[in-house]
Amino acid sequence: MLRSRVGTFGRGRFLIGAILLLSVAPYAGAQQSASVADAAQPDGRLLRAATDTMYFSADAPGAGPGNGALAVSRITRATDARRLTLRYILLEPGKPTYRSETVVDNRTLKPIEQIVSRSDTVLVTLRFRDDSVAWERQTPGQPPVESGPFPTAPHAYSASVIDEVVRALPLRPGFHTDLSFYYYGLQRELSASVNVSGSETLRTRSGRPIECWTVTVGSDAPIGDITFWIDKTTRDLIRVDDGHQRYER
Repeated sequence: MLRSRVGTFGRGRFLIGAILLLSVAPYAGAQQSASVADAAQPDGRLLRAATDTMYFSADAPGAGPGNGALAVSRITRATDARRLTLRYILLEPGKPTYRSETVVDNRTLKPIEQIVSRSDTVLVTLRFRDDSVAWERQTPGQPPVESGPFPTAPHAYSASVIDEVVRALPLRPGFHTDLSFYYYGLQRELSASVNVSGSETLRTRSGRPIECWTVTVGSDAPIGDITFWIDKTTRDLIRVDDGHQRYER
């Protein structure tokens, strides 16, 4: 799921690239940071096709009272096993429903297309190539406005699927790698240092204990650090904490 800087989507940086930065800008393209330490790449085939619901936790460090927000994600695999579709929905009482749908390569998780919408209105469609991205912005009652293609680094991942990329890495004690994520709202890519900082047993809201990898992803400003807790067995996402808000099962 992602993160942002506007509203719940903005403060819950866990849900960024997809929707939150929507309101900022139209495109991006920047330098990629090569993976130095392990030269490790994610393998999307490790991800489980499923629908998951994450709940906003009111006791997150620095967070205000809970507002009943839910972040729902769904991973589906194409019948030819060549593509994954990653869907996110942010449900927040009294506010429009935000959706992001990103199609990626099943194995590499490299982005192919992303559609961002508010309620039932498509706001922007991004179409990725090996080294560029083209935009199609839509305003109700007006024809679509196309722009680009704009250059991007060939090995950057979409920030809208940052948690899937992290979950699909060969996680193990002491694991470290550097990756690059494309934040279209920031008009640039940011490098991220991914580190397995340890293990921890968490309990879900239903009380089930789960042994997790604790993975810290540190990015340049204005994104900062996010910590992910990932089920060692299923690679499911159990908790995300960005220092402002926490989403958990």
